[in-house]
Amino acid sequence: MENENVRRMFLKKIVEKCMNCLDECPICYDLTPPRVFLNNCYHYYCGECIRNSQQLNSLCPLCNTKYDRFISEDDYKKYMMEIVMSDAGNFAATFEKYRKIIAPAMNESLHVIRELRKKSIEVLSKLVNMNFKDDRTLRLAAQQIEVSITTTRKPTDEQQELINEFPEDMFEDYCRVYSFIVNMEHEYIVLIRNLKQRQREIHIGKLVRILANCDSYPGIETICDLMYNYEPSKIARMVNYMYKLKKNGFRETVELLTFHSALPAEQTDAFFKHYYHNQWLDHTHFEDELVTEMVRKDGKVVAVKGNEYNRKGHLVYTGQYENGVFNGPGRKYDAERNYYEGIFEDGKKSGKFVYHTERYVLTEAMYSNDKRCGECTEYYSDGHVRSVCRYDHDEKNGPAREMDGTGGMLFKGTYANGVRTGKGCKFLGPHLCKCGIYENGVLMNWKWCYMLTVRMPMEMEGADPLYPDSYYTQEPLDLFAKDRINLFDCTKSGNNGADVRGAVGNAGNDDKNANNYFLFVNKEVLDALDAFYRRQTGPTPITGGDSCRHLTVYSNSIDEIDYEVLASVLKELGMLSRIVFRNIRFVNFMKSDVHYTATSFSFIGCSFDDFVLNTCLGQCVNDLVVRKCLGMPHMTLKGGLYNSVKEFKVKDCVDLQELYVGENNCAMVPEFVLSRGFSQLRSVELAPGSFYVSMLFSLTYLPNLETVKLGKRACRSVCTVVVTHCPKLASIEMGDEVFMNCSKWMMEGVKALETVTFSMGNMKKLSSISIKDAPSLTTVKFKLANRKAALLNLTDVNEEGVKAINKWLGH
Repeated sequence: MENENVRRMFLKKIVEKCMNCLDECPICYDLTPPRVFLNNCYHYYCGECIRNSQQLNSLCPLCNTKYDRFISEDDYKKYMMEIVMSDAGNFAATFEKYRKIIAPAMNESLHVIRELRKKSIEVLSKLVNMNFKDDRTLRLAAQQIEVSITTTRKPTDEQQELINEFPEDMFEDYCRVYSFIVNMEHEYIVLIRNLKQRQREIHIGKLVRILANCDSYPGIETICDLMYNYEPSKIARMVNYMYKLKKNGFRETVELLTFHSALPAEQTDAFFKHYYHNQWLDHTHFEDELVTEMVRKDGKVVAVKGNEYNRKGHLVYTGQYENGVFNGPGRKYDAERNYYEGIFEDGKKSGKFVYHTERYVLTEAMYSNDKRCGECTEYYSDGHVRSVCRYDHDEKNGPAREMDGTGGMLFKGTYANGVRTGKGCKFLGPHLCKCGIYENGVLMNWKWCYMLTVRMPMEMEGADPLYPDSYYTQEPLDLFAKDRINLFDCTKSGNNGADVRGAVGNAGNDDKNANNYFLFVNKEVLDALDAFYRRQTGPTPITGGDSCRHLTVYSNSIDEIDYEVLASVLKELGMLSRIVFRNIRFVNFMKSDVHYTATSFSFIGCSFDDFVLNTCLGQCVNDLVVRKCLGMPHMTLKGGLYNSVKEFKVKDCVDLQELYVGENNCAMVPEFVLSRGFSQLRSVELAPGSFYVSMLFSLTYLPNLETVKLGKRACRSVCTVVVTHCPKLASIEMGDEVFMNCSKWMMEGVKALETVTFSMGNMKKLSSISIKDAPSLTTVKFKLANRKAALLNLTDVNEEGVKAINKWLGH
């Protein structure tokens, strides 16, 4: 009587093959299992797609049927097997029980598989190795196998002797090995019989299975020759070990027999018992792809340590093995060459595992049965935490927080079955967040809130805002009150790390003690602020506005921020002395006349269509800093509006093409310096009276600068003029009394400079001139010779240029 368990095993494999014929996921078109089936309709999807869909609703994306739960692919196979193996009397009831979830492609196939229950094990064993795509091809394949079996050749007497040696447990490979023997020629049977006479302890039935796996009749002679040279007891153990392998190839078998021929029996036993599971099947083993150490307990070998590679020579695993699987401390590598490090149990991750690249840690997580269970922490490549969450069966379940690359919060709340659920906060940037209730992953009934961040640096240099541990435990505060907007001082340490009232009483004249306030804006936040203002019928006070002197406004560099709307919010702050704009993508910049009380303005990492200041930022601007800003081909300061500026710095603005400073602007600035970071700058023009008291004029490393023009009395007090490494500079033009107090003039690396134009009163105190690498200089225009006995150093200057300079000097 045929073994019913064997029959069941083959039928299960046929069910699995039928399931592999199902179509791809209808959302992402991925053919790769595992699939997820819905419990109230027959549709199926890949796990990632249906979970993303579940965040919106619990309806099937195809038929709109509401589902209650997912059915895993393993459970689906169990249900299909229950239908296949049900008794004739119970078949109809069982089929009806699962009718809703049976995919149409599986419906007829299940009926065919039930018919196959009557077939012999030989037919079923061959059927699992054939390809079929539906019920028709499945039925046809079964018929073809039956025909081939009835017409196959019968074994000879000597072949039958080998067949009679088959082990009782060789039911899976029975048909394949049987076919291998009945097609074997007499000479190979003789080789096997001779080996049996020489090595009497060998189990011939097991040996034949090993030879059949090699699938090479000529290779029988090679394998038998290698076995002749073994001691009888050792080769018997080798055959037993190789028989236990699920598969073996000819090259692999020869390599194993050759490798172990000279090894002590103890090492061979440890190799096969603990280490080997076909690592050498698809490639010649690498030098250290073997047992490197035996682990003993009470004198017995209980485990081994070794390495495992893939055919490309990439390490797959290094660590401890026991009973042929990973067991104990080890490292398991993935296709990206990253590795999991921890303690394996029965080949699976269990306990704490750390996921590494060769340089840094990506994840620290608790595992059970190869799935994340417990707290998991993910990291960015620079060590900042990406997320902290509890997992259950490899899905997020429990409290979680997710951060950006600077340590700033993106989400704080709870997950259930991989979906955000319950009370939570979604952060748009440091401080600002939406707090509400998550339903199926969607934030509902939310309100604007503020999270306190202690001791943020005013300039936010380097890693941007700092996030202390206390940030994660604080409760969010309402941003909008009934009639006001709350701003919070982030430099104080009272009330959970900051003063929630805003006004803390230190807004005196001492800038070192002035309060530092921070406001994050993106388009969504700005729209909310604007809408809040529009709802007010009268003046809108801002909590803390009377003490807010230093304010940093920052964004994400992505959303377009309407400057006019932002300015309408900030103008309510009546005590501002300094504003820093960081990482803001402005539109409608300075289109109307909006005045702040602040006297110091910084634009850092911002972007503009143009930086044209035809109106004044404030009544009295003392400082104007523009650094690392983009998208501003023109920078213009309208004449007379910025004559009180004492600090003017422009640095690293790579898109700037033209710089114009209007009449009498920046008159009190101590120096005018442009160097590097201006790869597109073509012209510089300083209007009359600008930079009047500056002591230094310096233009260096400006690769595309072509013209420099200075109006009357611009840079009048400059003592030193430096122009170097400006290879495209063609002309310098000076109005009356420009550089009047200049004593030192130095130019170098101005290969394209052709013309220098002087007017009345230029460089009246000149004591030295140094010009190097100016081969194109031919013209020096002037109204009146300088007639100063200046020290002259001219190198690589055109001969006409030398004459022109000497003529200007009255030589």
